Amino acid sequence: MSAHAARVQGPSTHRATPARTASAAPLAPCASTSWSARYCRKHCILRRIGRQWATGTAGGSGSGGSDEAAGTAEPAAPSGAVDEKALLQQALESGSDDEVAQQLSRLQHRFPTNPHYLLAAARLAARRGAAAAARPLFQRAAQVAAGQRDASVALQAWGMFESDQGRRQEARQLLQRAVAADARHAGAHNALGRLAESAGQLAAAAAHFQAAIAAEPKHAPSLQALALLEAKRGRLAKAQRLFGAAVQACPSNAQLYQAWALMEWRQGNYGAAKRLFLEGEEECLPHAPLLAGHAKMEAQRRNIAAARRLYRKALQVDPGHPQSILGLGQLEARSGNTDAAMQLYLRGLQAQPRNMHLLSSLAHLHVQLGDQQAARGVWRRLVEVEPANGHACYALGSLDQQEGLLEAAELWYRRGCSATDAKSALLCYEGLAELLAFQGKEPAARSVFQRGSELPRVTARYWRQWATFEKRCGDLERSAALFCKASQADPRDDRTWLQWGLLERRRKRPDAALRCFAQGTKASPRNPYLWQASRVYGVLLFQQGKVAEARTVLCQGVGHNPGNPQLCMEWALAEQAAGNLEDALAIFEQGAAAPEPHAPLFAAYAQLAEQLGRKELAADVRQQLEKMQGALPWVAD
Repeated sequence: MSAHAARVQGPSTHRATPARTASAAPLAPCASTSWSARYCRKHCILRRIGRQWATGTAGGSGSGGSDEAAGTAEPAAPSGAVDEKALLQQALESGSDDEVAQQLSRLQHRFPTNPHYLLAAARLAARRGAAAAARPLFQRAAQVAAGQRDASVALQAWGMFESDQGRRQEARQLLQRAVAADARHAGAHNALGRLAESAGQLAAAAAHFQAAIAAEPKHAPSLQALALLEAKRGRLAKAQRLFGAAVQACPSNAQLYQAWALMEWRQGNYGAAKRLFLEGEEECLPHAPLLAGHAKMEAQRRNIAAARRLYRKALQVDPGHPQSILGLGQLEARSGNTDAAMQLYLRGLQAQPRNMHLLSSLAHLHVQLGDQQAARGVWRRLVEVEPANGHACYALGSLDQQEGLLEAAELWYRRGCSATDAKSALLCYEGLAELLAFQGKEPAARSVFQRGSELPRVTARYWRQWATFEKRCGDLERSAALFCKASQADPRDDRTWLQWGLLERRRKRPDAALRCFAQGTKASPRNPYLWQASRVYGVLLFQQGKVAEARTVLCQGVGHNPGNPQLCMEWALAEQAAGNLEDALAIFEQGAAAPEPHAPLFAAYAQLAEQLGRKELAADVRQQLEKMQGALPWVAD
């Protein structure tokens, strides 16, 4: 086993660095001979980023001059020979998309045989949605490329563009030409592998990734892709070995640590995932996507403070990182900090006004604030950017459905079913099926669910919604089978385990229900709704005579939700039913101290105190109950 693979199974043995033990101290000069070169580079970058963040220049034009100057000045050549690569970098950092396009146009006229300026302009046009303008630029880049590697790079970029446009056959032909132009170009092999994988041709994809690694043994994207492919094929141990070898070959590659950690997290291995994120943050230079990935995982675990800290750290590394802006904005919105969320979304959209994820989140925030008209306006902006955007079509359909415009809603859902993004298309299939079910058209709804399930990469949510539909229709066996598919699609989806467990309890299958609740609490130990179900879980264990296990479950539930008196009451009642009266009394006492008093708990507490002969305690608890009922006039006498 590699050293890195071993670290996944046990705690990291890295020594603490000054950055971790004294993060508040001023940074020492990088000339210090006691620090490693990697550590010095890391903190020099942090110092520079800190200055940019403080002055508000990070993510700007990069030149420090005015916007007007950035848009009109000719790129400055270095002294001596012209450095065409430096000129390209200056152009890409010159300001807005329009300014970048102007600079690239000048460079194309100045250096007509350099394909990289054409490729940069083509990628910019593609990103802005101008496919018709991008295609001839890619074609010209391939024509003017002189060397084998330049020709292969141009053809690869063109092929990936055609793939994004849904022209798979054209993409495959271009990528095959890229490999033929330079068989040692790992990127071209990798692109063919990704194309094959997206078509479900996993064996062919593996062969392409292996060819890329043979061409370039340390090609990190192909090492990563091959490992993830093995995980997709259910070969987790092999995937872990491949990742271990990959990080040994490329120990400072943050993307590898991120991909490996996310793979472990998708399998429900939170401890391994967290160790990998921390190790990547220790081994690599500051990397915003790595920090954002870690933050997203912690947010899903309801570790809100940790997630917020990691997102903010990512934005210190890269103030314009869209995933961090989006993630932190969503976190603040869910926490009720709507002003902070609004500022983050607007900040992100200033830099990327066509970013569909930011637009979508902004629309959801308007819904959260009760401004349906503003939300509808943002969704329509999204449809203007991408006419078949599944997220926008689903949202507009939902708004029309809420207003009783069922025919209009159905049109939006059907339009979104043709989205190229499978995840958003599934939302529209789900919305259409639920709409048909609402209209009493159950066979049609089931048919829609079936058609959606034929898309690639069906989400846990989709299987779960279909399972819930079948449960409402009374087909509990089919519902359970669909919940099983949902758990396979995402073993970390706590809502699947919760709903499946409740279904199995309804089916009188307590052992199956216990397994579901156990998996759910493992996947998301801080989910309060799941721990509400742990009341059922714990009581089931008590009923089966598994007293020690039941106490462990209920104790964990109370520990994760100390302000939830219902959990304490269920635990106390279970102990009382088992004859453990003193234990039950102590647990009632703990529940009575919760910030929000729960009248049924006080009533049961007083009754047990009376039963045990604790008359003063019983009288005191009843007095508290009477005060509580007096403050809540709707509580029955």
